[in-house]
Amino acid sequence: MFSMRDFIVPEKCIGCPVIDGIDKTIASIEAKKQVLNEIGESMLDGIPSEVRESIVVHIQKDHSSELTDTDAEDVLRQLEDSSRTELVNKIDAVDAEISASKELKREKIENCTGKLTLRAVRNDAEYLVTICASRAFSTKRENPAPAIVRIRNNL
Repeated sequence: MFSMRDFIVPEKCIGCPVIDGIDKTIASIEAKKQVLNEIGESMLDGIPSEVRESIVVHIQKDHSSELTDTDAEDVLRQLEDSSRTELVNKIDAVDAEISASKELKREKIENCTGKLTLRAVRNDAEYLVTICASRAFSTKRENPAPAIVRIRNNL
């Protein structure tokens, strides 16, 4: 869906607070996905035998008249299966978040003439405010463009 071109920030957008924010969001989501993948890898072997035995004893103690050893193992298998299914669903949701963020980044870059930096001086302090000039923001009032503000004192 995305090519390498989608991940290269053009010169006009370097230092843009919106693109930088989207990149940080993508990095955060990808870190979350890495954790989920590591959990998934550890779940491939199933519940460790010592934990499994402890759970079976607990299940049998609480439900001894209702469950056999086979029933307890079935409960554990169902628990493992549902945990794996839930994890796969979470990874799919994270993948969708990553794709949506990359699509947003592409949209912002395609609809922008570059960042806009405004300068003002007051009381011996220089204020530099950088905002995203993407037209994509003009249609989304609920998401105002973030700005980078730099203040330099004693000019």
